[in-house]
Amino acid sequence: TSDFSWIIDPIDGTRAFIMGQPLWGTLIGLTSGGAPLLGLMDQPFTGERFWSGEDEAFYRRDGETTAIRVRPCASLGEAILTSTTPDMFEDADSETFDRLSRAVRLRRFGGDCYNYCLLALGQIDLVVEADLKPFDILPLIPIIERGASLSVLLTERSADLKHHAGQVSFPGGRMETADTDIRATALRETHEEVGIHPDDIEVCGYLEPTATGTGYAVTPVIGFVNPAVELVLDVMEVQSAFEVPLDFLMDESNQENSQRIWKGVNVPVITFHHSSYKIWGATAGMLVALRQLLSE
Repeated sequence: TSDFSWIIDPIDGTRAFIMGQPLWGTLIGLTSGGAPLLGLMDQPFTGERFWSGEDEAFYRRDGETTAIRVRPCASLGEAILTSTTPDMFEDADSETFDRLSRAVRLRRFGGDCYNYCLLALGQIDLVVEADLKPFDILPLIPIIERGASLSVLLTERSADLKHHAGQVSFPGGRMETADTDIRATALRETHEEVGIHPDDIEVCGYLEPTATGTGYAVTPVIGFVNPAVELVLDVMEVQSAFEVPLDFLMDESNQENSQRIWKGVNVPVITFHHSSYKIWGATAGMLVALRQLLSE
């Protein structure tokens, strides 16, 4: 195995992307033994590109490339501070951030990855964030062979959860520090939520990252599951688990298309009804993406 790892985030700044603000970017990083070697941010709408090697950083726009560097700042009272949102800070971190942000000359919110580029360009002095991860949500799409047919395993989220309670989803969740890659995250979360051991899953592919309406970037991992496994549900997160025949999902006549108003905007909604379950939203969208991949 190689010591080199590529980290790619196609859409950093999902909320800005959804709103049409050119503050999102495509991020590409290269590490060796866990140490960063190369970092790049590309903003296709404005035509800007920022990148750095081991010794120098650069900025390109309209075909011109210039070397860039951070600017000196003698005190907090002279500094310009940016952060994506103050809502990411909780408890003691919130109090600390509040004291820090009140000590600077100017503070601005929003910007996502573009803030770091402004920092490298010498336009601002501080970027303060919390809970940074290379990816947002990493679900597993579990496919199980049942005789001569295939089925997809889905879960119904616990009614006691704070977010998306009672909705249908795939097992999965946020990347943690110990996870080596998106595959490791999807396998760990699946084991925690429904009790399927990673040794019983054969990862066979990935879907393109998806931006959800709630502002997350979701990268689905596809895997074949040993049909002999017995599920052990984490009742704190999962109320039930069920299987849907893949043939049902491959049949477009089973897909319902509608619209709903979300934050004043009409957005398309895909829904599948199977047995007593309603599969809709981002989960349904990922199932359609899976169907399109399998149809190619």
